[in-house]
Amino acid sequence: MSQSNTRPELEAARLLLQRLGISPADLVTGQPARPLAPTFAEYVPVVAGAVSAASRRAYGSYWDRVVLAWGKRRLDTVRASEIEQLRAQVQAVRPIPRRRNEPPWCSGGRCQGGLYSPIPDASEGRR
Repeated sequence: MSQSNTRPELEAARLLLQRLGISPADLVTGQPARPLAPTFAEYVPVVAGAVSAASRRAYGSYWDRVVLAWGKRRLDTVRASEIEQLRAQVQAVRPIPRRRNEPPWCSGGRCQGGLYSPIPDASEGRR
């Protein structure tokens, strides 16, 4: 058995673990290799503190809705489909007002969600 502990493969594995800063006990305990992601309630104030006042005014109400909906959830637990559902819920309650560069038929947010783009599609060709 002592001969199996000196095999070159084991020595290479020990060296690799040492260089990675991992002990054999770390492999046995099964602790995560990286720290847990923060919750939305923990992270949104960090983001809000790192951006300009204009960005806080523009995005603050959206961040508040995210914290209200997912405050206790970790950032890495939300799926893209859940983000889309929240977007649809927010838009259904309060349509996004028309932007200056949108045509009149898009008022009230009817063209939101990617249905309208002021940039012509490549399939339309050049005019």
